[in-house]
Amino acid sequence: MASIAIEVGIETASAVVVEVVDTAVADTVAAIVEELVVDAVIPAESAAVADAIGADAAEIVVQYLNFWGDAAVLSDGWLEAETEADYFVLNELGLGPGLGPGLVGLGIGNEMLFRAPNDLSDDEKDISQAAYTALKVISSDACKSVRDELTGESKPQIKGLITDALNSAKTETKSYLDGQKKTILKTSLIPFYGWVKAPIMLSHLEGDCKAYFKTAAGTNVKNALDKWKPIQELMVSDGLKRYEYSKAFKDSVEKWKTQYIHKVDEIQKRQTKEPEPIITINDGDEFFYSPWGGRCIASYVNGVLIMNRVGSEGIKTWKCKNTDETRTLLWGSTVGIEWSNKGTVLSTTATDNDTLKVMHGNTAYYFKRMMPLPSGSVFNYIWGKCLVSYDSSGKLYVALEGESRTVTDYEFNTRNSHDTDMLRAGDGVMVNWGNKMKYNIKITMTNSNTLEAMIQNTPYYFTKQMTKLS
Repeated sequence: MASIAIEVGIETASAVVVEVVDTAVADTVAAIVEELVVDAVIPAESAAVADAIGADAAEIVVQYLNFWGDAAVLSDGWLEAETEADYFVLNELGLGPGLGPGLVGLGIGNEMLFRAPNDLSDDEKDISQAAYTALKVISSDACKSVRDELTGESKPQIKGLITDALNSAKTETKSYLDGQKKTILKTSLIPFYGWVKAPIMLSHLEGDCKAYFKTAAGTNVKNALDKWKPIQELMVSDGLKRYEYSKAFKDSVEKWKTQYIHKVDEIQKRQTKEPEPIITINDGDEFFYSPWGGRCIASYVNGVLIMNRVGSEGIKTWKCKNTDETRTLLWGSTVGIEWSNKGTVLSTTATDNDTLKVMHGNTAYYFKRMMPLPSGSVFNYIWGKCLVSYDSSGKLYVALEGESRTVTDYEFNTRNSHDTDMLRAGDGVMVNWGNKMKYNIKITMTNSNTLEAMIQNTPYYFTKQMTKLS
């Protein structure tokens, strides 16, 4: 009797499962045919589809339908394609390497404006924004054109892939159902145990099969569309290349080009102005020079640049010969400097805004600008808020606020003032970490706001807390 009841229950549940799976596939395929386009979070009108095939499968379907939807060019799915379009649009607009001195080194668009807004004149900002606007409009038009061209070709293929994937999931689920039916029937024939266990298994059959179908649907859809993605990307790339030579593209370029090309001429003319210095050195700027033991101070006397090792004026020192030589050095040319007041003349060059190269024979040595790291500076770290301090010898301490810097585990300190100076010049130094007297952690000051601690080949960062202006 128990076996007959189980058989009837199995057939009833099986019929329900088959109907649910068949309906889920049919409804989803119908929704695709109707070009269902929804957000990543499935809305109420699509909830039935998401519930039938599983949210994972539904969201993957949505992702690929959205790629060809009306708002596709404004979505993340087309950013890569639009970037590719940017390259040939830039060249056509005259903003590539062939432009000459007009915009080389100046850049275009928002990237330039965000990078150095204070360095640009109003005209430069105008040309930058006009170029950026033209670039994005033309690139967007290119993507829309390619999308329109390829939609008819791609959508049937995508729909076919999704349909096949769901049908495969349906077949897999029915095979799974057959296996479960046999297991339940066999179990029901076991005296006592089976009479109890089989009804429990039967009660779970429908839910287990639905869950199996959703998992299979998600996996199959993902695998199918993962194989389609490189094909889709190639189609878009080829479409953009074809568009590059189209009349529509040429017309679009000319339309926008006239809006700003006259400003390019103005910028080209301004490129003839006097060049800026390679390096800027102010009175009191600090430089690290290892052969002299560390920190040196720059100063000017009657316009002549002088460099002195702290505490060793007149011995460890050098200076330019005159104001003209000082200017020549700052503007990037090599000059001869008077070294250590001994009549020795050494060749010196500014390599960038932070470095002076001095040649001793065939060997180069470097004065490196030191970054500010005043006592009382606050850095945030995984420990919490950390404070910068120095002892009387110039040794640097960075310790958790409220903790004794010589006792706490939450601190590090340099070995001596030389290492402190070296750190501030951007070189890595080994520090005593957590008062363990083991100088086994490397600290590097990567910029004036960041200290990098390298712990077991993994970088951790102390970031400077900026002072709020009142």
